[in-house]
Amino acid sequence: MYNVIWFTGQAGAGKTVLANELKNHLQNITKQKIVIIDGDDIRDLYKNTDYSIEGRKANVDFVQKLCTFLIKNEIVPVVCMVSPFAEQRRKFIEENNGIEIYVYCNEIRGRENYHVDYYEKPIESEISVNLDTTNKNVKQSFNELWKIIS
Repeated sequence: MYNVIWFTGQAGAGKTVLANELKNHLQNITKQKIVIIDGDDIRDLYKNTDYSIEGRKANVDFVQKLCTFLIKNEIVPVVCMVSPFAEQRRKFIEENNGIEIYVYCNEIRGRENYHVDYYEKPIESEISVNLDTTNKNVKQSFNELWKIIS
């Protein structure tokens, strides 16, 4: 089991839906405590409306600190947020025995106006997984993800 599971990708790709599916599945097969950390929830909770590069980096930094706290308390954080900077994600995931799941799609889902032009796709490595959700339902996407990470 990973210490942290980090879903990344553009808005509307399916990060939150798949994170919730994964949490439910893992809770059925393990006794591990699991918490979803969704970028939209974090912004709502802390009223962070700074979508600048600095604001986005600060938001990810805050979530990483929260994840560190959860890991120390034996809770697996499942993060789902755009988190556009590859090196910022990679370093944290490597240091914390985690996995990065890059979720993407090519269909119109209504959240395209939230896309980040400077989003950096994950650097291919043993800690990253690419998952294309284009023209797939939740079950199909989850089954594909589960085959890869289990």
